[in-house]
Amino acid sequence: MAESKFSTITSAISGLGGLAVGAAGMFLAIGDTSPKSLEQMAVALTQIAENLDSVSEIDPNSAEEASAILIKASEISSRIVRQSSGIELPGVDAVLIQDEPLPVAIGSTQSMLLGTGDRVSVTYVRPNSNGFYTLVVNDITHTFGTGNRLFETEDGRCFIEFLGTNATNDQALIRPACN
Repeated sequence: MAESKFSTITSAISGLGGLAVGAAGMFLAIGDTSPKSLEQMAVALTQIAENLDSVSEIDPNSAEEASAILIKASEISSRIVRQSSGIELPGVDAVLIQDEPLPVAIGSTQSMLLGTGDRVSVTYVRPNSNGFYTLVVNDITHTFGTGNRLFETEDGRCFIEFLGTNATNDQALIRPACN
């Protein structure tokens, strides 16, 4: 009986998610990006998040719908980021767009959340004299050469590549990417 209730809740979440994604797509499709429309999309996505908080796991039968919601929400957020270039988005510290080199100054750390949910922190320690560079990845010190992968997810879908350094060697350049 608990399993049936769980499936019903998950089906309701999937239905709500489909409705929210459909509504969001409809608002953007008709060119309405007014504050009211964006607010309605945010409210729908907030409701989905609240419903997911009340369920311990997504029903395996709803995995396809959950995946579609995740992909659509990601596409919408990427489009909003591109369209809002030059506008400060309150509550958003930074947005990293794929395939852009990310500089990490000596002694500083860049932390990122990859598309797979993996959190990765990279600290640039120093350049070495032999063309290799010392970086700390998730609290483990390694020496890397240009083109090496600093991190790769277990499924191989996402990775962080070491692109080298700037001309003065005071910044490492890394590239997070997901296939």
